[in-house]
Order: sequence, then C-alpha cells, then structure tokens
Amino acid sequence: MFYSTPFLSLLLTLLIFISLPGCATHYKQVSLQEDYLKPVDTIKFCLSCHDKEQDRTGTNPPYVKNSPVMLAGGDFAFVEKTGHGFSCLSCHTPHASGNYRNLKTEINKKPIIVKAEGDRIKNRYISGMNNFCLSCHVEFLPKATKSPYEMHSVGVRIKGLRSVGNDKSDNLTIRIEESDGEKTVFCLSCHYAHAGPYFKAMLWDNLKEYTLCLECHPR
Repeated sequence: MFYSTPFLSLLLTLLIFISLPGCATHYKQVSLQEDYLKPVDTIKFCLSCHDKEQDRTGTNPPYVKNSPVMLAGGDFAFVEKTGHGFSCLSCHTPHASGNYRNLKTEINKKPIIVKAEGDRIKNRYISGMNNFCLSCHVEFLPKATKSPYEMHSVGVRIKGLRSVGNDKSDNLTIRIEESDGEKTVFCLSCHYAHAGPYFKAMLWDNLKEYTLCLECHPR
C-alpha cells in the first residue's frame, strides 16, 4: 500500500510542486494538512517575477517595476523610499480572488467588487475602483470636506457635462470607467495606483501644467 501507484503519483507531484522557484515558498504538508509559508520578504518575492530586470521565468508577466511600457498601475521604480507599511498583499491576493488583477475582495471590513477587463498592457475599467481606493483613502469620501482644487470628484459623467466645452469623450486619452455607455471619472483617471514620476502619483506634472485637465475642460 505504501508503494502504491497513487502514492507515488502524489509524491512525484508534490516534489515537482515544491521544486518550482515560485511555489517553493508556499506548500502544503499533506500528512498534517497544514499550510507552511517559508519566511520571505513579500515585496521581494513578488518582484522576482514582476520586475523586468529580475524576471527569469520567461512567462512575460505584467511588470510593475522597470516595465518597458508604463502600465495603469505605474512603476515602482519611481519609489525612492517606503514607510507606509504596505506590501503587494495590502491590495492584492496571491491567488485568484474573483476581482480584476486579483485585487482583494475586502479591505477594512468593506466588501468590494472590481470589474474590468484587459490584457497585461491595456485595461478597460467598468466599476468598483473608486470604492476600492476609498476603502483606505477615507479623506476623499464624498462627505469629506475637500476643495475641488484639491480633489476632483469621482463618478462624474464625462459626456454631457456643462464644463465640457467640446464633447471629446470619444477621443480621451485619460483612463475612465465605462459601464452601459456611461463614461465617468475615477481615481485612475488622474493617478497611478502604484507609483509614477510625478507628485502624488499623478499621471502628469500637475505642478507645472494641466494637460490632462484640458482633455475634459478645454479653454
């Protein structure tokens, strides 16, 4: 019984599984049914694949650091120092969550569903990202008292706005959320999710010019 074919198959599968570079950090001890996670720096572990300069997998994953193409999330190469206590697992789960990009389905006890579609480069956001960001950035909740010069409202329809002198909503380069034909401003219309080259992870140097503002608010 000990040397039965099913046992050997299970043993071989387990040996292959824990020998893989990524999976070697997380495996299950079959006999005791307990999870074991080898001590590892979460960020370093994730970046071993998602940093273009470190990746040796040959799988061409989305790169969040040193990417040849700036993704919607930005690039951690612009982060000079950290001190917020964040890691990749602050927002993402390592395995499938059902949310886009494996984003968490609950943050600060708030359930969140993020709907979007795309590939490793382009995204089409549908709904949920505002609530995802606001689960931590509560100072930007609609009830918070913020000057419109300090915070642009989210969830605002782009097409048909009185402030839009010429309706260019079909030719915008900024990111939008779009559901049932409604195009709205959301957090990632102006910010990178991870990091970027400009102040407060803005998509452009808003301290010097207002290029993206003029897409919806032409002079």
